Amino acid sequence: MPLLFLGNIGFQEMLIILFVGLLMFGSKLPNVGRSIGRSVAQFKKGLSDMKEEMRDVETSVDRRVDEELKRREPERAHASDATAPAGATTDASAATPASAPPTDAAPAAAADGAPVATAAPNDAPVVTPVADAGRPPHGSNG
Repeated sequence: MPLLFLGNIGFQEMLIILFVGLLMFGSKLPNVGRSIGRSVAQFKKGLSDMKEEMRDVETSVDRRVDEELKRREPERAHASDATAPAGATTDASAATPASAPPTDAAPAAAADGAPVATAAPNDAPVVTPVADAGRPPHGSNG
């Protein structure tokens, strides 16, 4: 069986090489084994710590999501009342909150020309881009 740089060596030659290596490095082998064992133990401890940290983060995120859903639950109930069929409520003013802007109103532009975020019916923010008066339109050579 040819080994990389040793050519064809037999079983007896391999045993002699291993024996000489054991004689030369034998006193250091327990230290090497101990060091490898400690490294493996530290790796396992780090891995279990990481798994525990991930569980803590997941629990924290789940708790925050639950709290946010509970906080938004009255808003969703109110929004579903507002989108109910016309005959479902007797008072038209109860379906539309007093502070809600009219649906056909254009979003107001910020003083600095930055995009303005407005609320959509599904509570997802909608960003409306506003043209900057100081810049030429895209593609012009002005």
